[in-house]
Amino acid sequence: WNAVRNGGLSILSHLGPVSVSRQLTTTNLMCATHKSLAPYPHQYLYLIGVEPGLQRKGYAGLLMRPMLARLDSERLPCYLDNTNEKNNAMYEHYGFKVIKEYQIPKTSVRVWAMVRKPVS
Repeated sequence: WNAVRNGGLSILSHLGPVSVSRQLTTTNLMCATHKSLAPYPHQYLYLIGVEPGLQRKGYAGLLMRPMLARLDSERLPCYLDNTNEKNNAMYEHYGFKVIKEYQIPKTSVRVWAMVRKPVS
């Protein structure tokens, strides 16, 4: 019902049932993997993005550093799912480590599950 309340029917009408079904399958797999890899208290970094023309200018750091500092002070790890291999190095720069790499079945989409332990 959350999906319906948040515009799910509109998405279904625009994308079509096949695309929505594929998205739900992908989301379910990623959620199950997340749950199995991080069954402890943590923060989940769901989405971060920088306009392509503004990338490599420090904006990701401006977005991430305050959050990571807060998590460090709270002694909480951070989990994320990365679907762009080029971003692994950036996340590793901020202390994330790949804990699992997998592919979404019937797609070419690869996922790097990453965790960052709090820094003292």
